[in-house]
Amino acid sequence: MILDAIDKQLLQNFQQDFPLQQNPFMQIARTLGISEQQVITKYQQLSKKGYISRIGAVLNHKKMGASTLAAISAKEHQVDKFARIINQFDEVNHNYLREHIYNIWFVITAENETRLNEVIEKIEQQTGCSVLSLPMEKSFHIDLGFTLWPSLQ
Repeated sequence: MILDAIDKQLLQNFQQDFPLQQNPFMQIARTLGISEQQVITKYQQLSKKGYISRIGAVLNHKKMGASTLAAISAKEHQVDKFARIINQFDEVNHNYLREHIYNIWFVITAENETRLNEVIEKIEQQTGCSVLSLPMEKSFHIDLGFTLWPSLQ
C-alpha cells in the first residue's frame, strides 16, 4: 500500500487530540476536506495493512478498576495454544512474545481485583502455568505521539 497525503495526515495528525464528540470521523473529514466515509474507509485500510492496530482511548486503569502486567512461561510448542487461551478473555488487552523464561506477556484490566484474580486463576487452570503478576506501583505518562513526516507540520 502506497500512502497518499491523506493517509499520512490520518496517521500523524490524529495521534493526539482525536475529536471527542459523537461523530469524530465527520470532524476529521471536515478538517481534511474529504467525506466521513472516506475517512472510515482509509482507517479500515490502514488497519488491515497493519499501519494502525486500534483507535481508542488510553484510560487511567486505577480509576477504572484493576490491572496487572502478567507473564507465563510456555514451551515453544505451547505458545500458540496458550496465546489463544489468554486472548479468549475480554480483560486481556494484548499479549506479546519475548525471549525470556517468561515468554508470553500480557496486560489484564478488569472491573475490580476480584475479577482480575478470577481471570488469572482461569488462565492458570487452562494453561497449567503459574501466572507472574506485576501490578503497577507507579504510573508515568508517556506521550506516544510521533512525528512521522516533518513536512506535514
